[in-house]
Amino acid sequence: MGTDRQRQTAEEISPITLAFAEEPEVPRVPRSGSRNHMVDGRGTIDDAARSWRDSNVLLNALTIALVACLVPARPFSPSQLYLTLATWAFVAAALANHLAPERWPRLTHVVKAAYTQLLFASVAPAAGLTRLWPVALAVSLVDLIPIVVGRRAGSVIEAIGAILRLGAVAWGFWLLRFPWWLVIVYLGCSATYFFERRDRIARGRRFDYGWLHALEHLGVWVFLYAFNAPRLDRALVWQLLVGGLGSVAVSLIVLGIVTNVRLYRSLERELPAWFDPTLRDLIKQKSLANLRSRHLEWYVVKPFSPKILNRRVSWADIEAMVARIDVPAAFDSVVGVTSGGAFIARCVAAKLGVSKVRYARSRLWSGRTAYRTFVISLRYYAGLPNANIARFDDEETDLCGERVLVVDDSVCTGATLASVVALCRERGAVHVETFALFANPEHPTHYHDQISKTPLVWPWGWESD
Repeated sequence: MGTDRQRQTAEEISPITLAFAEEPEVPRVPRSGSRNHMVDGRGTIDDAARSWRDSNVLLNALTIALVACLVPARPFSPSQLYLTLATWAFVAAALANHLAPERWPRLTHVVKAAYTQLLFASVAPAAGLTRLWPVALAVSLVDLIPIVVGRRAGSVIEAIGAILRLGAVAWGFWLLRFPWWLVIVYLGCSATYFFERRDRIARGRRFDYGWLHALEHLGVWVFLYAFNAPRLDRALVWQLLVGGLGSVAVSLIVLGIVTNVRLYRSLERELPAWFDPTLRDLIKQKSLANLRSRHLEWYVVKPFSPKILNRRVSWADIEAMVARIDVPAAFDSVVGVTSGGAFIARCVAAKLGVSKVRYARSRLWSGRTAYRTFVISLRYYAGLPNANIARFDDEETDLCGERVLVVDDSVCTGATLASVVALCRERGAVHVETFALFANPEHPTHYHDQISKTPLVWPWGWESD
């Protein structure tokens, strides 16, 4: 009946973590899943999930980049050059740390050192202590010591540096006379990050920064903006902020539309020989729906949504993944979930030597409005079920006494697959197992190629409907 879920254990190195920084950790080795060749934590999926392709990584990088918009009114004047250089150093180190945390695990200490400089560059001038830079330099050196010492000593030293940075933040709030709105925003963002980090460590995914992790970045941005407001070119700050975010949005919309135009035009000539000819009209409709979608917001939102992997999957990728997945059990029927699962079901059936291929419809995400998608997401994260009724294309389908393999291209929340499995059992199937190319770690299938988020681009288009 399939394989166990992959499990990882995590060991927390330091009891105190502040302001963007993450202590380095040696990746733990997960148990292998149904994908036989996936044997360690640095396999295909972990590299993808922790690279720029991951939506959470992009979101965290974007919120860090916002700090670069905090431009002083006279950035290269003697009085403000320290703030300018500290800002650039922090943004550069933090971006590299979040885009490749496993490649440069020790870079987190450089981020802490740079953030220390940024705090002192902000707080010291406001307190009339413009020559406090030697203290900041000393604290930054403390932040860098764990790079060259053992883990236990490093944890103690990190705690000292964290306390000093926390003191600088508290000093800043005191100088501002603790404005209630800033206290609420900063503490709220920091508390959210604290619990997000604990959950990440408990799941053994220390480097898998969640989208809630970005709230810590936003909290620090608000603090730095409020504290440095008198010295900033505020008009330029907001121009850069709005212009930068707008440019990102427009670029994604253009990229998405161009991608869908190219995929639609090449769809028919690139269909593989094994593709079910009865589904040609359906896949053309699916591709055209992506191309003609009026939900332009999906081109912007989806690359940053928690369940998406910014990756393009080709027909060759699909064939290679299906070939890699070991399915030792025998089945009488393959049931493809419309639409993505139906498009690959014939390939899976051919690999297994199964002649009966059926199709079932069960839609949870496709064709939904932004509001409806938001409600579905809220219910999912709150642990509440989402109604999702499945039906066979052939209403007369009879699975009495059959062993059935339900196939989908990817699993996001598990609701679609669960509804089709229930439908197969209602129609008399004596045994049902599940198959997906990409399976969510929280909803693994019996057979899969990768434990991963759902890819954004498939041969039938950039998902925008």
